[in-house]
Amino acid sequence: MGKIYEEAMNYLYSLPDYERLGKASMDIKRVQHLMEAIGSPHLKLQAIHIAGTKGKGSTSAMLESILRRAGFRTGLYTSPHLIHVEERIRVNGREIGRSELARSILEIGGIAEKNRIPCTTFELLTATAFSWFEAMKVDIAVLETGMGGRLDATNVIPSPLICVLTSIGLDHIEILGSTIGEIAREKAGIIKPGSTVICSPQRPEAMAEIEKAADEMRARVVAVGRDIMYDLISSDRRGPVINFHGIRSRYEGVRIGLLGSHQAENAAVAIASVEELVGRGYDIKEEAIREGLRKVKWPGRLQIVGKRPYIVLDGAHNPDSMEKLVRALDEVFPGVRRIAIFGAMKDKDIRGMISLLRPAISYLIATRIKSQRSAGQSDISSVAKELGITDICETSELSEAMERAYKISNPDDLILITGSLYLVGEALEMMRKAS
Repeated sequence: MGKIYEEAMNYLYSLPDYERLGKASMDIKRVQHLMEAIGSPHLKLQAIHIAGTKGKGSTSAMLESILRRAGFRTGLYTSPHLIHVEERIRVNGREIGRSELARSILEIGGIAEKNRIPCTTFELLTATAFSWFEAMKVDIAVLETGMGGRLDATNVIPSPLICVLTSIGLDHIEILGSTIGEIAREKAGIIKPGSTVICSPQRPEAMAEIEKAADEMRARVVAVGRDIMYDLISSDRRGPVINFHGIRSRYEGVRIGLLGSHQAENAAVAIASVEELVGRGYDIKEEAIREGLRKVKWPGRLQIVGKRPYIVLDGAHNPDSMEKLVRALDEVFPGVRRIAIFGAMKDKDIRGMISLLRPAISYLIATRIKSQRSAGQSDISSVAKELGITDICETSELSEAMERAYKISNPDDLILITGSLYLVGEALEMMRKAS
């Protein structure tokens, strides 16, 4: 099976990648043709569709965790993966097996070629996920968009149970647009006729586009911070605690298993989505909501993987997510000396991220990611020096950076690995091999 898996991965990554090719490579009609060629699994799924810039992965994980504990057979489709592709496709919390993934990729790829339907890496993975969810007879599939909304491969879902829009900011501007309004317009493309939209608090220009799209589709918008309220009670190393005040219910003292006060907003969106399902007759008890949020797992996001010194992983890769990370560090690790290992893709806003990170750290180690798209460590170092960071060094790879961090750290310090989910994935793989 190892040979078949290798063949499937080689085939998958031989396909075009729309992140590199841009909007011109994204064609929803082509994805519809591919779905039809494999038996239209997308038409047989009950789905919750989630788009946004920040928090969509965490919100997806929270929703799936709640639904699974309510007794539903769940599908979860997310991106990107941290270590292995199979992380992206889960049923009842379990990753698709390597053999099943490999067979499905090669089979669907063969059908696409036979029908002369060109597809990208993400489109083939999306078709694989939908096909697997149908085969496994999931009750509800939670689907995270890849980057946009309107042209995203997941947007072939015609009538999702709920459309969810998490916080929208500037990211993938070369594909989605250079302003918040333009990006929101693309993300709001997941809104379907007559649907219910659960929405995070948004900047005014983003909310205007969401409301406009909803009006055009005669969809109902339920906005957290306007129609749904929550209060952050505390935030520490056990996770934040919130009180939730919904349209149907109130929940006091809800503990969230993901660290950082920013997860309170994502949890409120998840509970609001569950309330909408309850209103449609889905049996989801308060106990499932509480347990689902308390036990949710979402690796690589303010994840503590070591102690003495603390080792914390966070895939913040744009200024918005870096700002939330820095705030969370001050909440969860107040007064702790922090050494940051930073690596990023060269197309990201490195200056914006480091300027936010600078006051939160005592030392910066600039490193490279194992990717041709990685920014060079000297480029990162130069930016950091221009921003006034003096305690800094450069390494050519993560293992060297970790060695350096251990040498200069004390048991009570914190080593932070951040700047890219790809770097976080490297760290998780390195630690797994060492254990």
